[in-house]
Amino acid sequence: MGLSEKVDLLDLIIHTLREHEEKLDSLIFRLEVLYLAIQQNPDFLSALLRGAAREKRSEEEEGSSVLLVDDDEDLVDTLKMILKAGGYKVDTASSGEQALKKARKKRFKLAIVDMKLPDITGSELAKVLKGLNEDTDIVLITGYSSFIDGQEALDLDIQDILVKPIKAKDLLKATARSLGKM
Repeated sequence: MGLSEKVDLLDLIIHTLREHEEKLDSLIFRLEVLYLAIQQNPDFLSALLRGAAREKRSEEEEGSSVLLVDDDEDLVDTLKMILKAGGYKVDTASSGEQALKKARKKRFKLAIVDMKLPDITGSELAKVLKGLNEDTDIVLITGYSSFIDGQEALDLDIQDILVKPIKAKDLLKATARSLGKM
């Protein structure tokens, strides 16, 4: 890894840590508000727990809205953490085969797919995922800026291409655009 890539990686880590610090501050504030609400009204806790149980059942029935496919475990963990912090439900796969198994069981609104997987290329996987569910949007991630040309992206109905190292804000923007939240 060259110096430039190391600097980019450190930049991503620092940015991610800052975002998590902000999220923790927000979480602490929300927990303090909940604590005060529970102290003032003990019935609030049981209502809150009933709502959480309903939400969990609903989540299990709906499945995840984002499928993240990459064989780099550290990258997957980081991107998943960023997406979950952004409010998205995320499922992961480390190979094309795993991704297809999951896509056959659940409907994903978005698949974020690495171009170089151990068993299939990202563009081939995109074609198969679109064949399973034409409503699934595809965002490709790659370490090479010229890995896929514009025409191929149009032919595959690719919503976006992100070049590694991926900045948290770019990932969240691409996800929001693909899911119509922007």
